[in-house]
Amino acid sequence: MNRKPFFYIMIFFLTFIFANVIQNITSGAPLEHYLIYAIVGLFILATVIPDFIKIFLNPTSRALTTGNIVVALIYAVIIGLSAKGLTMSHETFDRAIYIAYIIFSAILLVLTLYMDRVRRKSEQA
Repeated sequence: MNRKPFFYIMIFFLTFIFANVIQNITSGAPLEHYLIYAIVGLFILATVIPDFIKIFLNPTSRALTTGNIVVALIYAVIIGLSAKGLTMSHETFDRAIYIAYIIFSAILLVLTLYMDRVRRKSEQA
């Protein structure tokens, strides 16, 4: 499947989401106003990084491992930001969103690390 058009659409969304976050930060808005945008932007960024490596870089073992480490770190940051949002939110819907991001990020963090381990073991064999 050619994922290149999807990749460019995600980069387009990512640009606008992070522009919104930066605009809120520079205007001095409270964290509650833009935290969900930052989490969504990081989630999209974690989705785009493997495609970025496959499209623009030579997908060597070292590049793929580095990409997986970066993706795992992004998922860890998403878990931390979602936990912060969970403590700040007062609405039930907001809490449900933050809990869902914590669960999905934890699952994807474990899967990313597991898939990287399996890939490295298969290359050694």
